[in-house]
Amino acid sequence: MFHEHAWGWFLSLPLLAQRIFGALLILAIGWFAIRILKGWADAALVRAPHIDDTLRSFFRTLIGAGLWVLLVVVVLGVAGVNVAALVGGLAIGGFIVGFAIKDTLNNLAAGVMLLLYRPYSVGEVVEIAGSGGGVTGLGLAMTRLKTYDGKIITIPNGAILGGAIINHTREPIRMAEVKVGISYNDDIDTAVKAILGALAKEPRVLKEPIPEIRITTLGDSSVGLQVRPWVATVDIWRAQADLHKTVKLAVEAAGCTIPFPQRDVHLTHEAKDE
Repeated sequence: MFHEHAWGWFLSLPLLAQRIFGALLILAIGWFAIRILKGWADAALVRAPHIDDTLRSFFRTLIGAGLWVLLVVVVLGVAGVNVAALVGGLAIGGFIVGFAIKDTLNNLAAGVMLLLYRPYSVGEVVEIAGSGGGVTGLGLAMTRLKTYDGKIITIPNGAILGGAIINHTREPIRMAEVKVGISYNDDIDTAVKAILGALAKEPRVLKEPIPEIRITTLGDSSVGLQVRPWVATVDIWRAQADLHKTVKLAVEAAGCTIPFPQRDVHLTHEAKDE
């Protein structure tokens, strides 16, 4: 049989030749196996909708590197190299390198978590690590923001994952807020009715959820009202500003007064003995 002749020929080779031949054979088989395994991994990653393209690329590279390291260790073992000593040396070297670049590794680990959980995406407006703006880039190590005044801020992902993340645009609707004060002499129901009527005519204010108006303070000079209508998130910034004007005009049109802070000063005269 052919395989028996081939095996006999292999055993007739010197030990060094056997090891080299065996190592080359395993290297060739491993190369084909790695290609197949990477193909399976790619297919699995593509089927995972929550994994972003950047993360898919990272996982492909990580899986490929891991398989090649494993194959090289096996090939060297077959070739007669002391694998235990080699692995020990690699472990020590890896520890030293990892300690030297621990901050970079921390940023990479944080980047993987951010890409997996997606608290924000490119195009959304967020507040992270004490900075706010639109997300223009989300990588494994860094996140890039563009501020409202056109500045670009690059933040390490490690600094982001350790703090609060405020996403201003993830939800489709948001609540706007306007605070206004009326005089103690004014009728509260009249002011509330006027404000609700003005909000009903504002096209950016949503009918549902219904706008809320609450008394929040009884101040020194005024009764404080809090007006809270809902608007589409894309309109929040302009609507927030324009609604201040809408509420002011509605209150004044209803005959109510928006008082400014004032104090009554009482002077007393004390008679002096002559």
